[in-house]
Amino acid sequence: MHSNTSLVPNQAIHPGLHLKEALLQKGIKQNEIAAETGIQASQLNEILKGKRSITPDFAILLGAVLNMDPEFWNNLQAQYNLDIAKIEKNVQEKVEAINNWKLIKPLIPVSYFRKRQVLSGELKEDVPTILKVLGFHSPIELQKELSSKSLGGVHFKKSSKLLEYTSYVNSWIRYVKFLSTNVKVEEFDFSSQELLLKELKKLFLKQNVLENLHKLMSKYGIKLVICEKPDHVPLDGAAFWYESSPILALTLRHHRYDNLIFTVYHEVAHIFLHLKNNKEISFVDSLEDSKMDISQTEEEANDFARNSMISKTDWKEFTFGKSNFTDVDITSFAAEQQVPPPSVWGRLCFEGRVKYSTPSIFQRQNQIP
Repeated sequence: MHSNTSLVPNQAIHPGLHLKEALLQKGIKQNEIAAETGIQASQLNEILKGKRSITPDFAILLGAVLNMDPEFWNNLQAQYNLDIAKIEKNVQEKVEAINNWKLIKPLIPVSYFRKRQVLSGELKEDVPTILKVLGFHSPIELQKELSSKSLGGVHFKKSSKLLEYTSYVNSWIRYVKFLSTNVKVEEFDFSSQELLLKELKKLFLKQNVLENLHKLMSKYGIKLVICEKPDHVPLDGAAFWYESSPILALTLRHHRYDNLIFTVYHEVAHIFLHLKNNKEISFVDSLEDSKMDISQTEEEANDFARNSMISKTDWKEFTFGKSNFTDVDITSFAAEQQVPPPSVWGRLCFEGRVKYSTPSIFQRQNQIP
């Protein structure tokens, strides 16, 4: 809540305008006041037009002539001076905010942050807010860091859009870090990989997956942050270390169950396989590009995601020599492996063994339960 002293008036009303109104109401002519107070008519005229201040001496004379407390006129003048100072300061602050915003605006997804109510549209508030959320001390620092075409320690699959919008990607990573500060988790232990994978596989067969996923990750010391992607950037997920915990971030941009499952395993792979020896790097994933030439770390994460639920041997036996996979085949194999059928169907589609356009019950059942 703002105090009255912090409020900025829309305009400052000169005490001379109040005096002019008072003279009109009392039917007193200007030359009469000038003669009785001993002030020159030209000086009085400047006061009435708001071009000259009411001095303490003139306030006393006015009070005597009009039978009023001279402090009334003195206070009006003081308030006017204060209002003028507030307005001038406010204008300067707005100019400074505009100039700072010119540095910031091209480098962040503005509509994205407005949609998430991080930005309000009031620049004097938005500039310090976005600096705080993204972890910068000044607009110059933000400009320097986000305008770099390199993502520093960030690793990601080759994607023209990720490269084109590096500042958006970096903004999103910093925003996820900001959101993660409110996520409470147990202490993380790299030796807990197998236990986590066993529970994770069981979790994907249940309902309320996202709620239970938060609980499971928290139990194993991983901060799960679900945060939609920025504009124009085809992000699926990310994994990185922040402060004392690993963070697993999901965008849910497709809202498909097979995509969610693969992304979770993919990011878990980065946490256990790649952050163990280097907590300074970050992994950002756009899974639509996973068939392209990718790095060794991404290929390792892909293999981990593919084989954590279904072993290489079992998948090879299921697919070997087959060119047609019916819904019955998929359902039977999924039951045998104790995995959700949409995850099997999605993998077959991704590998080109089944077309996404081919009618299947799993097109309808591929929603996150």
